[in-house]
Amino acid sequence: MKYGSKILLFVREFKKDIAGAAPYTYLGTAKYVSHYGSRPMSITWHLDNPIPAKYIKKTSKLEVG
Repeated sequence: MKYGSKILLFVREFKKDIAGAAPYTYLGTAKYVSHYGSRPMSITWHLDNPIPAKYIKKTSKLEVG
C-alpha cells in the first residue's frame, strides 16, 4: 500500500444485538485484491493470517471468490 499503510480488518455479523450495537471482531491484517460495484461496493481482501477456527463456521456462509 502507499505510504506504508496497513489494512486492519474488523467484521461483525449483525448491526445490533441484545445489548445494542453488535461488537466487531478483529480478523487481522489484510491486503487489497480487487473490488467491484458501487453502493454497496464489494471488496476482496487477502488475509495475512487464516481466520481463527472459531469463526470459520460463520464465514462459510460468505461468498468466496
